[in-house]
Amino acid sequence: RSFNSQRALEQHEDNSSMHNICDACDVDFSKWSQLVQHWLQSPYHDYCERCDEHFDSPDDLQDHFEEEHTYCDHSERVFDSDQGLHDHRRQSHPDIYCVSCRRMFRNENNLDHHLRSTYHRGRDYDCPGSRCNRAFVSRAAMIQHWETGSMSFRCHSRPSALDRCGLITNPTRLLGSSDAHDTFVMDEWATELSWNGSAYECYACRRTFRTLNGLNSHLHSPAHLEEIYTCPYDWNGCGKEFKVLSAFCQHVESEHCGILRFSGRLNRVIDSISSSRRLTMW
Repeated sequence: RSFNSQRALEQHEDNSSMHNICDACDVDFSKWSQLVQHWLQSPYHDYCERCDEHFDSPDDLQDHFEEEHTYCDHSERVFDSDQGLHDHRRQSHPDIYCVSCRRMFRNENNLDHHLRSTYHRGRDYDCPGSRCNRAFVSRAAMIQHWETGSMSFRCHSRPSALDRCGLITNPTRLLGSSDAHDTFVMDEWATELSWNGSAYECYACRRTFRTLNGLNSHLHSPAHLEEIYTCPYDWNGCGKEFKVLSAFCQHVESEHCGILRFSGRLNRVIDSISSSRRLTMW
């Protein structure tokens, strides 16, 4: 068709259903749906199809989706309802989506920690301290409370005496050790004599600390303990070694190796070692 003026041609293109023009790209589509697909797929357009609205940047479009629509940022999809989004995440993102909480996580490890938290697991492990009323969701958490919290403890017996079959203890690391080998809090306390002129120095490893309290915290940590606990190969374990019982328990509970399938006997050994401790408040 011919037109008498440029203005008449432009008016025709604007009003005719046969012309669907992207002004920014100067492309004419025969159908509206083709123009919409162009806006959605082109990296030069930030377009919301549901609102038929263009935005100045991808960030502005992302903010719009999150504020105005039911949106999955992992799939970059908009849904008609919360239930639709929930069903999508349950089916498409089961490794990072908590179905019962309807909550997404950054990665699978974060979801795993969430599922093991008090949100989903009861506090079934009570601290046996006479003046402590705290409870924990796992053996590892309870034992770590003893080792690093406001409790001090000593073993009544060596771990090798409680783990007679050497299931989780390394006999070679226990040879020649005293009954206090598994004592977490060392008997020694550093004094002002540890000052070397510029810092407080650990006599065992020569590590230095700015304060005397820092040095004593180091001495009363697992830093100088032997790695006496072992993830047993005989039970499909990985052989990894640990200085403290809580670290071994955390490894078992993480399900990083096949040892958890034998949890019945294993837990009895762990309980026998952990229950041998005499707990006192600081």
